[in-house]
Amino acid sequence: MPKLTIQNQNFIDPSGKQVRFWGVDLVEFYPDHATAAAFAKNLAARGVNLVRWHKMLMSEDNNNYLNTQGGKTPIESLATYGYDSNGFPQGTSRAYPSGADARAWDRFDFLNAELQRNGIYLMMSIEFGRTFTPADQAIYSVNSSDDANWRNAISAMNNWGNYLFNIDTGGYAGTGSTYGNGYWQNTFDKWKFLPAIDERSARLYEEFVGTLLTHVNPYSALAYGQNTQVATMEVVNESSSYYLFANAHHFDGLVNSDGGVVPFPPSLGAIIYFNNEIQSAWYAFSGQSRTNLYQAVNGSSTRQQQAIAFLTGLDQKFIQRMKQKIASLGYAINLSFSNLWRSEDDARLDHDLSSHSDNHTYMDPFVVEGFTRSDSQRHRYASEGVSEGVLNDFVYEVSSQKAFVDRPQMIGEVNMLDWYDPANTANDTMHRSMMMVATAAYGSLHNWSSFAWYSATQGGNLYIDDSNVVLGMGADGWGVKEAEEFPLTRDPDSASDNYNNYLGWLWQDGQKLDHMRTAGLIFRNGMIAPSTSPITIYVDAPYSPDGTNDAGQWPPKAKYLPKPGWADISAIRKAYGTVPGTQASAKYMTTLPTNPLVSDTGQIIKDVARQQLTVSSPQAEAFSGNFDRNAPAGLKVLRFPTTNTNKFATVILASNDGAPLASSRNVLVSRTYIDIATKADQAGPKMTLAGLQKAGANQQWQVRYTRPRANYANPAFAPAPLDSTGAPTFTGTAVWTEAELQLVTTSAGAAVQVSSSPTE
Repeated sequence: MPKLTIQNQNFIDPSGKQVRFWGVDLVEFYPDHATAAAFAKNLAARGVNLVRWHKMLMSEDNNNYLNTQGGKTPIESLATYGYDSNGFPQGTSRAYPSGADARAWDRFDFLNAELQRNGIYLMMSIEFGRTFTPADQAIYSVNSSDDANWRNAISAMNNWGNYLFNIDTGGYAGTGSTYGNGYWQNTFDKWKFLPAIDERSARLYEEFVGTLLTHVNPYSALAYGQNTQVATMEVVNESSSYYLFANAHHFDGLVNSDGGVVPFPPSLGAIIYFNNEIQSAWYAFSGQSRTNLYQAVNGSSTRQQQAIAFLTGLDQKFIQRMKQKIASLGYAINLSFSNLWRSEDDARLDHDLSSHSDNHTYMDPFVVEGFTRSDSQRHRYASEGVSEGVLNDFVYEVSSQKAFVDRPQMIGEVNMLDWYDPANTANDTMHRSMMMVATAAYGSLHNWSSFAWYSATQGGNLYIDDSNVVLGMGADGWGVKEAEEFPLTRDPDSASDNYNNYLGWLWQDGQKLDHMRTAGLIFRNGMIAPSTSPITIYVDAPYSPDGTNDAGQWPPKAKYLPKPGWADISAIRKAYGTVPGTQASAKYMTTLPTNPLVSDTGQIIKDVARQQLTVSSPQAEAFSGNFDRNAPAGLKVLRFPTTNTNKFATVILASNDGAPLASSRNVLVSRTYIDIATKADQAGPKMTLAGLQKAGANQQWQVRYTRPRANYANPAFAPAPLDSTGAPTFTGTAVWTEAELQLVTTSAGAAVQVSSSPTE
């Protein structure tokens, strides 16, 4: 595969061409060889050219039922932790590709080779969701006492995740509904932190870097470190040391709902070993011992800045250590530290030490609606108020956080928010196809380098509901059940939750898959122009927090925020340095733009009043939103009758031969159509491709319908239905969601199909 280099904001191939990635996440996925080969081909067929591997060192064998063929047990991860029935690891987190873990690595290797065969790059990780086991102590011995204390601390850490603690009563229990730091979600980030402070943990990470990068994939005959298929690598997922401590993650006890620290019970007391490491390093750094690190992080401004400097310093040393390890192996990898907004200080660290920026975004899919709900998780800047909140969207979020003016911006996880709320989820799932238009359009406007949809599949589980398999990967490399409407069924983990939209099962979401190829074609090939008047926001020290930066709130806002809405007009990037005197008074910092929001290229129109998003460029057009009785703004090729009312639709049209639509002889179109009242999927919408060139003498427009797969297993070209002007037109009577059209030369004298009442 072509080796990619980084030049300013872009990934560049050897010919000098910019490369963008349209990808998916794969989570704990170890398919057999036949399934892997089929799946890789299917990814490429949907326009995917990037896979981000995730959680491949997380031991969750319940996610890998696909691997039980031949009576074999499920695969845990790339390492065999060997958890017993009580949840304690009997093995090690150290991976042995040619030994105990050979079966997992064989499947990992084979799928990667198949991905490479299909032109798909990889995003790798150093952390991969890893935890440690007492047996890992063998990586480094200090003395018998310290070795034993470390093993006991790790054993307690593993117990911590299973130990329930009621934050309201401050008591310990085996069961409960309200948990504090005893719940695994509140302990997992602590595992990610350990290599920044603990020598054994850091050595374990170094060892895995060597294991992964020097491992020769037998199916490609290349070590991963020398294989140009590996486009990037992340150090850690969604974490930072400052983030951990600012969110009251303690190693000296459990935090109750009042912020007080409750001492560990005896079974967790050994964790104090890591607390002693932390406080010892903090005291050496700060030169004083009266204020511990937990107090300093939330203390006075001066003490807090000192704590931030200490914690970001830990991360800096750890990142440099990982970079030095990679360099010592003779490899050069595009490396990023972490991949989520945590703070301005963390963003600055990421900028200085990473080759590119990576962020994650989970959005309100109805981007023309904006963030008007009060739920703080819906948007980190929702406190702007309704007037500004209406213009908040994922574009504003990503562009305001860590999109740097001199680095590629990657989005390593993208999808809609998972509400687990009946009213919101029903609306959001109806609108989810708008995400495909919005990411392709605004990702192009901002010149972002990648979107990886979370996720194509999570392991190979086969969830059962009423004796029917509803989730899982089939032997043909497709989801076992593909549906236009979600939810497919209830959440298998909760009988009372009927609104799970299965973010981790993209490969079964028919509606997203319908538009995956067309949207990816637009984004990867730059069919929508980048911003002509980009904005640079300059940021100076101190970075965070300060009096205007939501001190004490998490996550903190970026230090300088443009007004919402401007990111829908112009690309916005961040630079560190002296702030120009004119920045504070610039219109994008002081004034809300007016509706409709038209990009500076003129190619994207977001109308929050009509709740419509339209795209029109020479090579592509798209519409997503609610139909009203007026024609959508800005479209030149796509035509919709004004009778398409009370419906939500997404239609994407893209040139498939690289020519402008007006002269293209091969185009791809996808469409989905939903009744707003019933939220039921319907055939349609009715539309005409009025701007395509007309068939001349001895020419004919032909069409083949390619989706849904169940309806069109063996698609073949046939004459396209035309209106009286000779334009391809579709009445909405046939249930197709993707079609390819081609203009072909026919034999002399062949009739050109024209109908005043065409049918599909």
